[in-house]
Amino acid sequence: MLDDYVKLQGLDEKLLGSGIVAFALVTRNFEKTMMRFGTSCGEFAILWCLSNVKEEINLSQVKRNTFLYSGANITKVTEKLVQKGFINRRENPVSRREKLVRITPAGNKFVSKVMTEIRKMYGSILKSLTKNSKEKCLKDLNIILENMIEMAGME
Repeated sequence: MLDDYVKLQGLDEKLLGSGIVAFALVTRNFEKTMMRFGTSCGEFAILWCLSNVKEEINLSQVKRNTFLYSGANITKVTEKLVQKGFINRRENPVSRREKLVRITPAGNKFVSKVMTEIRKMYGSILKSLTKNSKEKCLKDLNIILENMIEMAGME
């Protein structure tokens, strides 16, 4: 399908081209969904990260797990989430310069609500793939992700 728009050469180039276009389309739809919920993609990434962690974690861990922000920016975004009542933030008693964050029940409820919408919206994208195809695709995407993390020096 991508060949109808752009003339790509070779399997690697076609694979990367299709991946780039697919990523752009998923991102665009995701941004529209986040706007409907009154949040940004970055805010939601932080909430989703925290919803998968049961204990408090520091902002450096959040930054590392979301791949999104510099230290200054993550502080601003977490402040917005604190103001919305979605996360709690406190000073680490061991290291006063470090901030610890944890998702609140309201934050978990919000993540659940958004994820329900996302599952509905994106369910049709994968509907024609078999379970084995999905498992293979996930395995391959994880390999690509690991290579990209290594390439970016984010190990």
